[in-house]
Amino acid sequence: MLNVISLQKVRDLIELECFFREDNSSFIELTGNDALDLLNRLSTNDIKKLKANEGIGTVLTNNKGRIIDVLTLLNSENKTICLSSEGNAANVIQWIKKYIIMDDVRIMNRSEEYALFEVHGELSHELLIRVLDNEITITPLFHPQKCVTRGGLEVLVFRTDSVRDLAYKLIIEKKFASDVNNLLSNEITKISESEYESLKIMKGLPTFGRELTDDFNPLELGLVHLVNFKKGCYIGQEVIARLDSYNKVKQHLAGLTSKERIAQGDTIQIEGKDIGVITSAFSIPDSGITYCLGFVRTEFLQDGAKGKANSHDVTIHTLPMRLDE
Repeated sequence: MLNVISLQKVRDLIELECFFREDNSSFIELTGNDALDLLNRLSTNDIKKLKANEGIGTVLTNNKGRIIDVLTLLNSENKTICLSSEGNAANVIQWIKKYIIMDDVRIMNRSEEYALFEVHGELSHELLIRVLDNEITITPLFHPQKCVTRGGLEVLVFRTDSVRDLAYKLIIEKKFASDVNNLLSNEITKISESEYESLKIMKGLPTFGRELTDDFNPLELGLVHLVNFKKGCYIGQEVIARLDSYNKVKQHLAGLTSKERIAQGDTIQIEGKDIGVITSAFSIPDSGITYCLGFVRTEFLQDGAKGKANSHDVTIHTLPMRLDE
């Protein structure tokens, strides 16, 4: 179903200096001496040298270099937390277990035990200080730090990728989720999942099951910052390296707008040629504009290029997109 949101609501979301949302990422825990080495052999980033209280983003890929999931890894002295997409823990665990042979690795799905929140915006650091009893430092992305809330609850906090330049993710035991929700609500505006979805589309952030699927590879999604081209072999490495070396990335994630209602799954055409597909969309009835994410063949990816989707006129945009009123 196409997400519909008012023009005023989108304006309000864009102008918000800080907001928070509940995050339903899956929570996987790995223990054992070989956990980091195994993850390093299976994903795109260089994980082997990850120290305690450090974290990293990486992409789990299959042997064709296609996406299984984008992972956030948080390392401590005795375990590695692996955050995967909502509802995808079983698939990620099954894929990792497939490659455990003689490795000292134990893996558990602990999604039912933990809750996650995200705080976004330029005031996120300042407002989180009002929620937490101890000072938080602006660390590199994904580097976790243990904090305590004003109510005495232990929470793990780290910076994360976001629709805004600054954002934090908080991890708390699920039994205390309502307490943290109330603390955040006292200081920060809470937004719904559909509202967050519209911001993700404008920004160009991919969603699992739409853009993050095994139809696409990390380079097509612009996830090159999560790929280390100097590390050793991993599953899918040869395909990804060849695409990069020979400039063979055939399509890229792009923004699209239309004054008609186009939707996920619609084919994008230019001069009668199929040049891509729409993967996410939301509509603003007040302005009559539908905003979309989709994959467009590289040779047609030009800001302002005109095409068709479901027989309706569309305009292609580089990301992020601006609000067109």
